[in-house]
Amino acid sequence: METWMWVVIAVAAVVVIAAVALWLWDNQRRKKRSDRLQREFGQEYDRTVDRSGGRKSAEAELMDRQQRVQNMDIRPLSEAELRRFADRWHSTQADFVDEPGGAVAQADRLVGEVMQARG
Repeated sequence: METWMWVVIAVAAVVVIAAVALWLWDNQRRKKRSDRLQREFGQEYDRTVDRSGGRKSAEAELMDRQQRVQNMDIRPLSEAELRRFADRWHSTQADFVDEPGGAVAQADRLVGEVMQARG
């Protein structure tokens, strides 16, 4: 066999090995990303996969959510705010037994106020 044939075979072998290595690396990277998203989102991951019709589109949506949250300026609540909101929450829960509709509306307002207070 001539030298140039050996060179062609060697180059082809290198290309095939590189392609397989790249494929394995990409699969490993995707697996790690999927595992991380499943850990971080829990059951929401499964619901998003079911709703979006596939893992790839669901993961893109979840990563987009993460990016939006990272871009938000969310601040922690002060101790006074925490106590005030906790007291109101306990009161809302107690009201639920006697007046469920009003308690739900009150809880909705409270969640909005907490979100606004955190930014």
